[in-house]
Amino acid sequence: MGPKWGEGNPGGGLTFGGNAPRDFVEIPDSESLDLVEGLTVEMWLYLEAWSTAGGTGATKETTYKVGPRSDKKVLIRMTTDKHAWGAAVAAGKTDMPLKKWTHIAGTYDAKSGDAKIYIDGVLDGEGKIGGNITPNDDVLWLGRGAGPFLQGRMDEVRISNIARAEQEIQELMNKGIEGVLAVKPQDKLATTWGKLKSNLLR
Repeated sequence: MGPKWGEGNPGGGLTFGGNAPRDFVEIPDSESLDLVEGLTVEMWLYLEAWSTAGGTGATKETTYKVGPRSDKKVLIRMTTDKHAWGAAVAAGKTDMPLKKWTHIAGTYDAKSGDAKIYIDGVLDGEGKIGGNITPNDDVLWLGRGAGPFLQGRMDEVRISNIARAEQEIQELMNKGIEGVLAVKPQDKLATTWGKLKSNLLR
């Protein structure tokens, strides 16, 4: 919905223009995005300006979101069977820098109730939420929340249905998605990802 292919980290990534012209990516609802017992949302971001409201990373509104907000911190927010959307939130402690590629990740484990924020592969904040995530049938957005829109660049987004450990987050940050998936040359998933990114960048 408007973002252009440009410089990424690594290779190519998407460039977003902020609240004007309101660029974003919209991904149709899928059962694979109904994360209940845990989640990890990871990405590289290059901010040209801080968000004007809450969360301009990945947002499945009223079920979960991870991204930078207006206080310059990274948040994870969700709805669970124990807590409403407004109450189920944890945030990092470090300000997101401008004009610098930064890796962010948010994790949640329903079994322990722990929500965590990582900046450049290092734990930056955590909180106790509790309960299973409540899924919905809404689309997933990249580069926007309900109101704010990302002004900057985004690359290497990964959404998982488990709370990944710090070591796994660091592995993705250091190797990239292709590097993590390409365990064997004949790995079909790695091959598919490589072709997809190659085709998109043409």
